[in-house]
Amino acid sequence: MSIRSVRVKDYSEGKEYVYGDMTGSWDSIDIVSGNSTALETLNAPPPLTASQRWNKLSPGAKIGVGSSVGVTCIALILLAAFHCVRQRKAGRRERAAADLAFESERKELSAYQMQMSKGGFAVSSRPF
Repeated sequence: MSIRSVRVKDYSEGKEYVYGDMTGSWDSIDIVSGNSTALETLNAPPPLTASQRWNKLSPGAKIGVGSSVGVTCIALILLAAFHCVRQRKAGRRERAAADLAFESERKELSAYQMQMSKGGFAVSSRPF
C-alpha cells in the first residue's frame, strides 16, 4: 500500500506547542493558548500585482511617475549625444595627427627617393 497525499488540519486554537519531555508521547505535548501567526499568514490575501498597484495610484502620482520616466529618458539620450559628439571631436584630432604624421613620412620618403635617383645613396665616411 502506498499513500499518494496526506492533508493535515490543525483544529487547535493554540499559538504554539511546547514539548514537555523527549519521550515522543502525545501526552507530553502542551498547547500554548493565543492566536497562531501561521493561521494569519495562511489566511492573508495575496500581495497585489504591479498592475493592481498602478491602478490604485492617483492620477497625480501617475503623472509624476510618467514625467520622471520621460525626464530620465531625455537625460540619457542627451548624455549619449554628448558622448558621441565628444568622441567625434577626439576622432577628428586623432585623424589630423595621423594625417600630419603621414604627410611627414611621405615627404621624408620623397626626399630619400630623390637622393637615391641622384646616386647619393652610399655616402659614408668609413670604407666597408
